[in-house]
Amino acid sequence: MLIPVSIRKMLKIKNGAELMVSMGAGETHVTAVPIASSGTAECRMALSNAPGKLSGVMDLLDSLNVGVVMSQSRNLSGNGTSEWSFLLDISNLRGEPSLLEERLSVLEGVKSINMEYKN
Repeated sequence: MLIPVSIRKMLKIKNGAELMVSMGAGETHVTAVPIASSGTAECRMALSNAPGKLSGVMDLLDSLNVGVVMSQSRNLSGNGTSEWSFLLDISNLRGEPSLLEERLSVLEGVKSINMEYKN
């Protein structure tokens, strides 16, 4: 998606900024929202596809003052596992980023986790 320089300047969008783009109701307009380039982490997690596992992750994120900017989950066919990909706002994280990954990895039902931090 190309955004003209005049519009980028007006919206204060810097070159290389990440945007979340979505179609509006009725597909008559597009919404583009800048995503913070610092203080975020991208996470991909495989967890048991069982009741309460995802809410356990969300409870932990809330307790550490971590916000979910956007997420996507899907069931992996036939093996009882779900994959959850999400972008986290860790700008107000209580503790070090390594603590977040460590606490998530030991939650019941978490099979694997991959974190990528953006400074």
